[in-house]
Amino acid sequence: MTLGTAPTRRKLTLREINDYNAVFPENVRLCASGHYNSELSYWLADLENQKKPLPEKVKVLCEDGRFQDYLIYSLPLKKGMFGYILLPQDRTSNKVKVIFRGTDFNDLSSVNNNLEPWGPATASFLEVKERIFFTLKACLKNHYPNPIPEIDLHVSGHSQGATLGLLFADEFLTRKENTKDFDCITKYILTLLNTPGVPFSVAAHTNATLQRLRKSNKLHKPKILFGMVGGDPVQTSGMATPYVDLPPAIADVNMVKVDKDLEGNWLKDIVFDDGIQLREWLSMITNSLRGLTGAHSNVNFFALTDVHGKINVDMKRNAFYSNHSAKEWATMQQELHNKAFWTQVFGFVPKLAIHYFLGCLDKHIKSSSEIYQGISRWLLAGGTVVTYKINEDGILVPDDTTTAALGTQQIRALLEKYSNPVQQHTQSKPPLLLSAPPAKPQEKIDENMEEILTALAEIKLH
Repeated sequence: MTLGTAPTRRKLTLREINDYNAVFPENVRLCASGHYNSELSYWLADLENQKKPLPEKVKVLCEDGRFQDYLIYSLPLKKGMFGYILLPQDRTSNKVKVIFRGTDFNDLSSVNNNLEPWGPATASFLEVKERIFFTLKACLKNHYPNPIPEIDLHVSGHSQGATLGLLFADEFLTRKENTKDFDCITKYILTLLNTPGVPFSVAAHTNATLQRLRKSNKLHKPKILFGMVGGDPVQTSGMATPYVDLPPAIADVNMVKVDKDLEGNWLKDIVFDDGIQLREWLSMITNSLRGLTGAHSNVNFFALTDVHGKINVDMKRNAFYSNHSAKEWATMQQELHNKAFWTQVFGFVPKLAIHYFLGCLDKHIKSSSEIYQGISRWLLAGGTVVTYKINEDGILVPDDTTTAALGTQQIRALLEKYSNPVQQHTQSKPPLLLSAPPAKPQEKIDENMEEILTALAEIKLH
């Protein structure tokens, strides 16, 4: 090695990566597998949107922490929805995956599906559920010998994809109870990240049906893992979350919560005693966007942050909860049932109107998608954007991590330059977005309002 040069890092073999990942506890491996597979759904959907062919197979991170080759079958869904059945290339394996893509804010149809009044993509799922289960039944029949062996089904999704996962599981339980079509599926796992939930009637039906199936021994005890991030506005403004109230005799229910210093983020800089200042409005807007692009982003949890596909866990930032512990179960119920009920009530009519408007826009105006994408890029700028690629081993790994240079960065700099210290109401930790700058006279803020507004007006897309 030449003096002064950095040592060359040896490339890890797939076996070494598998052995490294396999030592993590089961709950970490389960969350990492679900996160990897949900991110895989975004990557596959991007290929389809670009009119590129899907690969015949891809490496999938399994619950044991090891990568295995899986064949890909696209589900026939409606516009703006993407889902895939993943079947192990090794036909002696009984581990089958179903993955659903979450909301793509660059896709007008995807966003409009998310605004359906009874919950994200709920009405859309009813339109396509027969196609989904027909495809699943055909894939299992064609892939495995007759009789089909007992199948373990792992369903994963993020955001809207997590809601579709819950709707899928509810329909599966109904068919499991009333037909013999899926007698071969004896166990299922759900990994649901940042889920907005499902309608209350669906949640109640899921819980009741699962309890009947468990009591009749028609189904092994399922594993349910929820992933959430403190400060996620989608999760807290969503609808009902099934499984959370079920005892451990019926289902193993777990939750991983990621702390990114965003808890209560959008309101934390508001001080009502002195009236709502312009700086507080600006801070509220940027905090809300950061909650959407930060707390709700799929880059959280156990992201595979190196080029090899090794699981990365920051134990200081992640807390695990299980319904096997009474104390943890109570915390998990409090977190996952923490829904902004009145937001749903007062937001129903506006959401219905926006849903109808976007539907008409998407249907009748050819350039609507381009117009929407421009607005979307402006609104969501400032979040962390992670792009993925398939490496030489066939593993989906991060390609590049960049922070968009629009909007929130300029606003943040202006706020740090001109704001007074802000009293923290919701958390003891200092916020990541807005550090407390030295105190400045109130009149200094007023003198610089023109500069702030001018800078905001000059923000451009990148």
